[in-house]
Amino acid sequence: MLVLGLICNLMVRPVADKWFMDPPERAPVREPDVENEGGIDTGHLTPTAILAWAGVGIPIAWGVWITLSKALLLFR
Repeated sequence: MLVLGLICNLMVRPVADKWFMDPPERAPVREPDVENEGGIDTGHLTPTAILAWAGVGIPIAWGVWITLSKALLLFR
């Protein structure tokens, strides 16, 4: 695995200049909202975002719970 990783690292090359954006292209694409002057999302959670966070948060919380319960058994 280490040799494979070394070979992969040696194969990495710099990104060509054609893929970089000019300064005018880097300007914000989205028009600012009336409620939100900066045009940045202020953190409204959609149902999709809630499901995504639950899909990540529940396994992490379960893993932390199992780890702590096993650690308590070790230190009793």
